[in-house]
Amino acid sequence: MNYIELINSFWELDETWQFTCCETRLYFYLLKTANRLGWVDSWTHSDVKMSANVGVSVNSFKTARNKLAQAGLISFDSGGKGQGNKSRYQLRCQNLIPNAVRCQNLMPNHIPKPIPKLTPKPIPKVEPKADYTLLDEININKTKTLSHEANFDFENVWSLYGKKGNKKTSEKRWANLKNHCREAALKHIPAYVESTPEIQFRKNFETYLNQEAWNDEIITKTSKHDTNRQNSRISIAKCDYGESTI
Repeated sequence: MNYIELINSFWELDETWQFTCCETRLYFYLLKTANRLGWVDSWTHSDVKMSANVGVSVNSFKTARNKLAQAGLISFDSGGKGQGNKSRYQLRCQNLIPNAVRCQNLMPNHIPKPIPKLTPKPIPKVEPKADYTLLDEININKTKTLSHEANFDFENVWSLYGKKGNKKTSEKRWANLKNHCREAALKHIPAYVESTPEIQFRKNFETYLNQEAWNDEIITKTSKHDTNRQNSRISIAKCDYGESTI
């Protein structure tokens, strides 16, 4: 195993063992020491000095060391008084590669070939074709719209109605109407004006608009001659009816 493989092996075991920060720091300190010593088979180290270098108490250090040993990452022999309280450590791995060889293995086997630059193909220019049918239709609709708006001009309808009133209010009300309402009013007004020749009996224009009077039925006045003829017919009918019952 090389240095990178030992690190990868540690993180694979971490998924199962869930190593603490102290355990992780201790293991990587041991890896650093083994690398510095040229990957010797085993080495000794003072417990007090190692706990200080790792940055934890001696008790926490020993607990972490036991956890790494249980996970199969290291093995150690606790030192006695005669050995100056030093413990012997060994990384539990095979075929440790010396520094020089390890560094060579980290070098790439070959120089990668440069990626050829791709030259984009020119996109042919396509001249847009004019759709004269669509343009003609747009112009026709535009002309219709302008003509329609001209018919809805307030001055025209104000003149057509013929009865003066509050022009400002009427104009505001006319402008707020929807086109179909204004169209219905324009169709209705001539007949309404004809049926009310006496202007005083004609509604004010703003009242006409507010009441939407274009929906009302126009009642035409009956002439006096038509009334006399109708009364004569009723009398004749009564007479005929009287003779038939006698």
